[in-house]
Amino acid sequence: MNPSELQFLERLLTTPSPTGYESEGVKVWKQYTEQFSDEIITDAYGSCAARLQVGEENSTVLIEAHCDEIGMVVQHISEQGFVYVNKLGGSDSTIARAKKVIIHNRNGQVSGVTGNTAIHLQTNKNGGGKEPSWKDIYVDIGVSSREEALELVQIGDPITYEASFEFLNDDIITARALDNRIGGFIIAEVLRKLSLERDRLAVNVIAVNSVQEEVGGFGARMMTYRLDPDIALVTDVTHATDTPGIDQKEHGTVLDLVFNMVEPIIPVLFVI
Repeated sequence: MNPSELQFLERLLTTPSPTGYESEGVKVWKQYTEQFSDEIITDAYGSCAARLQVGEENSTVLIEAHCDEIGMVVQHISEQGFVYVNKLGGSDSTIARAKKVIIHNRNGQVSGVTGNTAIHLQTNKNGGGKEPSWKDIYVDIGVSSREEALELVQIGDPITYEASFEFLNDDIITARALDNRIGGFIIAEVLRKLSLERDRLAVNVIAVNSVQEEVGGFGARMMTYRLDPDIALVTDVTHATDTPGIDQKEHGTVLDLVFNMVEPIIPVLFVI
């Protein structure tokens, strides 16, 4: 991976793009792909598509990845200034505790820390050590009243976990939004490499970075009806089953392998 590719990947992974609030993440993807695409297409939902057009008579292949990430949203602010949340997408409340989070609003970002009643103080009435429900999760933003909190955040503001991007070794990265910003990176790089050899390209190619996958795939659905491709290749993540505690006889063998997804896709598009 060269420095420009790595910079693009890091920007994708660290730019907040929670479900329903994807505009900043889409902007990063659009700015990159418009450098080598023939046309950029956006829709009212907020999805973005980049096209390589070979000819009107050629078949069209759509390659897709969703740009939204799971997160939270401000649902209530207590009289003491604690921010109560609800989930965006498939967020897991069991990992939502004791995390640094960022609340995003039109004026910028507000930092906070999530919490719920400590296990030492829990009873059957307030959780009793069980998985917390979202109504029990709150964010402390360092204020002491509702009035102070409302100067910083509003009901409906989206929340993400703290941005992170780190190499665990030479080949493995960790980041907040690999699901599915890594797919967005792959389809952008496929399109870029195809643009360098477009004389050999046998099909029109449209890369789609779609919104709202985490709540039903609505962005991809709208773009597919609009663009009407002949075939689609969809990228996304899944659960590895080579980690401790997972029975592969039940869940199958899905290895957490390090491999390049860009190169295997490209030859197919020269011969379809």
